[in-house]
Amino acid sequence: MVDRNATLKPGSAKVEVIKNTFLELFSSPRSNDEEKDPIREKVLQLFKKFGMETVRQEFTMSGYPGVNLIGIRPGKKRLEGKGDSIIVVASHYDSVNKAPGVDDNGSGSTAVVEVARMLYESGAELDHTVIFLCNDLEELGLLGSKAFVTEYLVPKELKKKGVTFLGAYAMG
Repeated sequence: MVDRNATLKPGSAKVEVIKNTFLELFSSPRSNDEEKDPIREKVLQLFKKFGMETVRQEFTMSGYPGVNLIGIRPGKKRLEGKGDSIIVVASHYDSVNKAPGVDDNGSGSTAVVEVARMLYESGAELDHTVIFLCNDLEELGLLGSKAFVTEYLVPKELKKKGVTFLGAYAMG
């Protein structure tokens, strides 16, 4: 039986925080820049608050401009300059036109932000680096994912820094 009155440990999931993140950031339409810009800034602010280096990856794919939001939590090996490896935790934050995108993909984006928060609050020191990604233009054919891989992950991490890619958790 779960004790609902028990004190949560740092780094554990917090329903009220999840609910607030979901309602504040990901329960309204996000299909154009006017709708996305406030969300972009808030997500990047949260990544900074969680102690991460942030990257606003602006790109154009198939003629469409987009913005991926990247938070980098460096692992011990990255900080020491010793054979870093990366895990990506990702979800797209855009939605189809005039749709709130609560499930596609507000729930996944909320999960990305919550995992970042939990890891920060836990104080855990990981050997590998975790990149948190909220990518754009998925509703137009995975354009944000393609831009992240071809314009950021491969050239700036794998090739330039010689990092090993371990895998990705894609939240829908």
